Amino acid sequence: VTGVSVSENSISIATGIATGAGDDIILNSGSIITRVVNDAAGTAIITGAGNDMVILDELSSTVGEIALVADNDTLHVIGTLVMSGEVLPGEGANSVMLGGAGSFKPDLTGFNDMARKQGVGSYGVPELPTMQLLDIEAGTLQTDSDYQFATVGMLQTQINSDGSYGKLYVVGAASL
Repeated sequence: VTGVSVSENSISIATGIATGAGDDIILNSGSIITRVVNDAAGTAIITGAGNDMVILDELSSTVGEIALVADNDTLHVIGTLVMSGEVLPGEGANSVMLGGAGSFKPDLTGFNDMARKQGVGSYGVPELPTMQLLDIEAGTLQTDSDYQFATVGMLQTQINSDGSYGKLYVVGAASL
C-alpha cells in the first residue's frame, strides 16, 4: 500500500458495537472480541445518550470494555458468561439485572439505582454497590462482601404459595 505511514506511537481503537443517541437495546448471544495490535482490549460495546439496555446472555463472550455512556442505563446479565474487560456505567440512575444461576465478576461500581435478581438459582457478585432498590423476584442474590443499604432504599422480595422465595445472601456484614 502506498501513501500509508504508521509510527510506533500510533493509537488504535477497536470497537465492536457503538450506538448513537436514543433508547437502544443490545442483545449479545455470541462473541464480540476487540483487540488492538499489542493485544490490549478495545471497546466491546459503547452506548450513546439515551436510556439503553445491554443484555448479555449465557452464550455471550466479550473481550473489551462495555461502556454505558449517559442517562439511565441497564445491564442485564443471564447466567455465567465469558467477559474480559470492565463495565463502565455513565452518569445517571444505572441498574443491573441478574438472571438465573451464575456469577458476574466485573466491578459493578456506578450501578446505583436497582439490582434485580430474576429466575431460580443463585447468582453471585464479588461486591454489590449500594442500590436504591434491591428486587429479588426468585432465587438467591449473593454478594461476597459487606453490603450497605441505602438510607431511603428498599429491599423487595417475592414469597410464593409453594414456599419458594427470593433471598439476599450477604457473605460479610449487612448495614441498615
